[in-house]
Amino acid sequence: MFFRRIPPLEDEAELFQRVETWRNNISQTKTTALYDAVFFEKLTAEKGLDFATAFLFHHLTHHPRYAEAIWQIQEFQKREELAPIAKEAIVALIPGAFYGEHPETGADGQTIRETATQLGFQAELVPVQSVGSLTENAQIICDWLHQQPSVPIILVS
Repeated sequence: MFFRRIPPLEDEAELFQRVETWRNNISQTKTTALYDAVFFEKLTAEKGLDFATAFLFHHLTHHPRYAEAIWQIQEFQKREELAPIAKEAIVALIPGAFYGEHPETGADGQTIRETATQLGFQAELVPVQSVGSLTENAQIICDWLHQQPSVPIILVS
């Protein structure tokens, strides 16, 4: 499916105002329902990708099921600095199966570790076996945890 190209809007506030106006004019039966892929394909074709993306953002931030979680994320992002305890924490990534043989899958958690580092955390890869058994890898994780300093550890798998 090809989408009609619409030049990007110069003002984000204007875009969100157009979205809100348009949303108020559509059927009120969809105010709390989740829209489907067909709806967004049509919306993108008619109004452009920026508009469809802004509509999805607006819908999710006003949907009773998601609004609170999104608000909490936005509030967290406003913080200038992480809590002092977070700066001491280690983000320990336990990689997925075959992470060594197929790094292109992202199972090695490189992206997560880079993000954690950018946020100021120390990030480490727990050296489990790429194709090890559950018992073997559980022992490796336990041993690794016992070797760490007495700081908070955030395990990510």
